[in-house]
Amino acid sequence: MLAVAFQLMTPTSVARGDVDNYAAHSAAILDGAVPYFDLEFEHFPISIAPIILPELLVALGIDYVSAFVFLTVAAFVALSVVVDRIGRFSGDPGAGRRWLLLTTPMLPFLLYRLDVWSTLFAALAYLAILETSTRRYNAFVLLGIGTKGWPAVYAAIDWVRGRRRQAVVFVATAAVLAAVLLATPGFRSGRSFTGIHIETLAGSLVLLSRPMQEIPVQIVTAAGAVYVEAGPWAIMANLAAGLSVAGASLVLLRRNNRSDHWLLSSAVFAVLLASPLLSAQFLLWVTPFAALVVRRSLHMFLAGAGAMTTALLTWWEPASFGWAVLLVSRNLLLIACVVALLSAPTDDHVGRTSRRNLPV
Repeated sequence: MLAVAFQLMTPTSVARGDVDNYAAHSAAILDGAVPYFDLEFEHFPISIAPIILPELLVALGIDYVSAFVFLTVAAFVALSVVVDRIGRFSGDPGAGRRWLLLTTPMLPFLLYRLDVWSTLFAALAYLAILETSTRRYNAFVLLGIGTKGWPAVYAAIDWVRGRRRQAVVFVATAAVLAAVLLATPGFRSGRSFTGIHIETLAGSLVLLSRPMQEIPVQIVTAAGAVYVEAGPWAIMANLAAGLSVAGASLVLLRRNNRSDHWLLSSAVFAVLLASPLLSAQFLLWVTPFAALVVRRSLHMFLAGAGAMTTALLTWWEPASFGWAVLLVSRNLLLIACVVALLSAPTDDHVGRTSRRNLPV
């Protein structure tokens, strides 16, 4: 695992490339550039903080990449403590250990990404739910949305448990923030692409099928992500997959009350499958909640998907047929995760939050 981590840290690595971009962003911001206007910036506003923070260590003589990884490790340790505390608070002392098993295969590239921070805020929000601390719960969800929009999935808990106004607030906050950012040239320019992200379900199938049909694969890069040219149907196919997961989850909720972490897991999987962008690090989002679902097959499939994702980044050859086969296999494991989650037994009481006990 350490060998893979060092390999991904080399200057030519696709994983290392993100941190080099962060370093360039940080230098430009400190020189007076305004993100989204003077600077092409593809991240949400609160992500600026962990991008600039490594400069404090750079001032001590540490190179930017090492400083970034050091701070990410600190955030990862904090996240592991939070997940373990959630598990113990809800009567599941094995949750922290299961979470480490889920995330360890992805560590070689997670240390070079910003998503540990949004996941930390999301986990802190869940801990606040269990402790019925409304103020901290709302604050952590909003911090997560400001770092990366996906923590808006907490609206699912509020909606199901009867807090419709709070659910609308979370979704509206994410939507308004995204709309405002899309109105800026520096955020919009990184999303001026055609096609579908190769790592999505539809994108991986296009990437695999084109060589089989002897059709040239047209790949474009935008904002550090790689896309394959495809018609609007590809985006609609991803959306249909995500909506199917959301719909199936709602049907199961109507039949049986489910735990909040089950609900959050299904909501995050729905977002992952529906999104036209499925970067490798997005798999981290679901892990704090999936670790709390007592379903061994889910954990095996998710850990396997994480390991295959690390392999894909280590062997980065999107134009290779074998690489496309591995990518499709990884996405099939994500589908298997959803099946395992939706078929989980209904006697999973750990972390269940009644409408009465939800923070109000």
